[in-house]
Formats: sequence, C-alpha cells, structure tokens
Amino acid sequence: SLMMGEFAKRFYQRNLEQNKIPPPGCGPRERLRQECFMTMVFVAEAEEPGTRDARKVHCVMRAGPGGLADHFQGSATIALECGMCLLDAETTGLEVRGGWGTTTWHLAHLNFWDRLVGKGLSFRMLDEAPSREFFSNMLNSTLLLTDSVEVP
Repeated sequence: SLMMGEFAKRFYQRNLEQNKIPPPGCGPRERLRQECFMTMVFVAEAEEPGTRDARKVHCVMRAGPGGLADHFQGSATIALECGMCLLDAETTGLEVRGGWGTTTWHLAHLNFWDRLVGKGLSFRMLDEAPSREFFSNMLNSTLLLTDSVEVP
C-alpha cells in the first residue's frame, strides 16, 4: 500500500512534468461549467417481423445549464445517485439486478432514472429516424423538434 502510494506520486509527477496531463486548476472555470449544455442523440434501428423495412427511432437527451451537463459535476452526480440507490436497496431490502448491463438497467427499480430527471435531465423519444434538418438544426444550436412525432 505504501509502495503503491509512492509509485502513484512518481507516476503523476513525471506525467505532469512531461506535460502529458494538465496541472491542477487547469480545467474549465466554474462560470463556464455552470453555463454548459449537453445534448445527446441516440438512434436505433430494429427489424420488424414480416416486413423488409426497419423501424427507426431516436431519443434526444438534454441537460443544462450546468448540473448534469457539466462533465465534472455530472459524473459526480451520477455516482452519488448510484450510491443513494444502493443505500436505498440496502435499507429497504430490495435487490440490485446482477449481471452485465447499464447502470440504469441495474438500478431502474430503485428509481435511478427518476433521480436523474429530478436533477435536470430531460429526454424525448421520437418514432422516426432523425432528419437531415434535425442534425443541421442541432449543429446550429437550434435543435427544432417540432416536426417530429412523439412516442406515447
């Protein structure tokens, strides 16, 4: 343990001196982190039984300003909410789903997704492939979703 601590210090210091990692305090300033937005688009395609056409849908997730959109605060918030779900499971006697999967799947029955929505994450699921105009608008920071049909 002591040897590993010494190794970590030397490794960190050497990489810092060789400019392989930024020095402490070189991340984005607080104001910039509190003003950032995040938009992610997920596109899925699935074969429909009995047809030649694939069903296409897309989901738009947004967060910000700040909060979950800030990579630093967002990562910490998600880790803390995971921990809170695990503590809730322990105190209520609920089990955490085992096996391989995403955090949301393993903790869904413990309201993990609801916790993230409560922290400012929003999403829309749309029953169509995103259009070229959608991506053009997104790249131009307008992100118009009015022409899409929302899935109930």
